[in-house]
Amino acid sequence: MKYDVSELIYKSISKTITPEEEEILKEWLSIPSNKELFEKIIDADAINNKISVYGKIDIDKAYKRIQPRLSVNSMPFYKQVLKYAAIFIGLFVATVYFFQRKGENNVPQSLKITEEQIILRTSDGLVKTLEDNATEELTDEDGNVLGIQNGDSLIYRNNQSTETLVYNTLIVPYGKRFKIILSDGTLVHLNAGTSLRYPVRFIEDTDRQVFLDGEAYFDVAEDKEHSFVVNANTLDVLVHGTQFNVTAYPENKTVDVALVEGSVGLYTNENKGDEVFLQPGQLGAFSKENGLVNVKKINTTFYTSWINGELVFRALSFDEITKRLERYYNVSIVNHNKAMGKELFNASFLNQSVENVLIYFDETHNIKYTIENNQVIIN
Repeated sequence: MKYDVSELIYKSISKTITPEEEEILKEWLSIPSNKELFEKIIDADAINNKISVYGKIDIDKAYKRIQPRLSVNSMPFYKQVLKYAAIFIGLFVATVYFFQRKGENNVPQSLKITEEQIILRTSDGLVKTLEDNATEELTDEDGNVLGIQNGDSLIYRNNQSTETLVYNTLIVPYGKRFKIILSDGTLVHLNAGTSLRYPVRFIEDTDRQVFLDGEAYFDVAEDKEHSFVVNANTLDVLVHGTQFNVTAYPENKTVDVALVEGSVGLYTNENKGDEVFLQPGQLGAFSKENGLVNVKKINTTFYTSWINGELVFRALSFDEITKRLERYYNVSIVNHNKAMGKELFNASFLNQSVENVLIYFDETHNIKYTIENNQVIIN
């Protein structure tokens, strides 16, 4: 066998598995006895029950005691799987215990996160702040109800016809995420540091077009008579009914389109006749430098996990990671370690505080950070 299944199980649990490896693991899991073993290994309840026990274990000493056995090739396969799983679970639980203790009780430094408000700018120049968890009607200057804000969502109605396009702009600051349902039923998730300009109502006989700066996940309502176009800086994304993620932050060198479902075409005003089409599971990366689109196969989860509050870094430079952390948490990070800034990392964080993320990089990669004047300084 080309792959060690025990290693694939480890990679699956730690979310470092590649698409090719994931397919091989799925094939192995198609055998009922293998699937049963896998489920025992990842049993969350069993892991949680052992947190207090593993908190008292010296991981380094335990590893040194079992290290001589790790080179024994005659061990039956199932024991090898359990061996790797036991090592992983031990380290995993110790990590959970570490975060619970250090993350909650012993963080020597802390950041004061500045709360900024989501802003709605209307076509007539009015600026309205959207309070978290508010529920209120959205009206125009004449008092007509356009829609409603329900918590972290803005929902527009399509109960009136119009012959003129009227645009609103929704601005989501660093440290926030928001959702909007456009008048045609299209759902858009907006990531931190993003603005979306869109019609209050779409009109007949024209394409549905919106303008994006930042990152957004689109679940486009199907309408065969009216195409949907996302203008992301110099790149246009043309769709009819599909789900995809667009990353178009101004400071990025590329505009990335990750297609989850359906079909999209990528083009610019200069090459509108040379549309590049994507299939589900593909990423189209448009270079702002040379105007070319590079297409490759991807695991779309890595590009959409932010919707559920998860940070996933796959082969990202530390400089790119720090920029994402700044957006996600609304913090300022200065990295003086230029060599480390170019290094590539894999990591995943679900609902973790910025302090815990910094602790992770400090403990695993020795980043040596301090906090000065509410700013993270990496030396």
